[in-house]
Amino acid sequence: AQPFAAEEIHCLPRGFDAKSGKAMAFPYIDARTVMRRLDAVVGPDRWSYDFDVVAVGQGQVLVRGKLTVCGVTKCDAGEASGEEELLKAAVSDALKRAAVL
Repeated sequence: AQPFAAEEIHCLPRGFDAKSGKAMAFPYIDARTVMRRLDAVVGPDRWSYDFDVVAVGQGQVLVRGKLTVCGVTKCDAGEASGEEELLKAAVSDALKRAAVL
């Protein structure tokens, strides 16, 4: 339940709100931050992560990630498009989404 440290939170620019005159940003943490938190809270031997590639095509990858923590498994999808390392980005996305669950 402890909040993430400010230096672990990054912002992704997402445009400009013309009504308010403010820039919009999407806060996020990276997959390594999730892994470090899992190691610290439950220990490195009490969680695991696996994924299956669901779809690949036209510069896009979709994976199904399976995160197991203390014997409980949660699954979610991750996707990537327009990035340099599509599979890595999709796998990281799925890990973060599964960790939220």
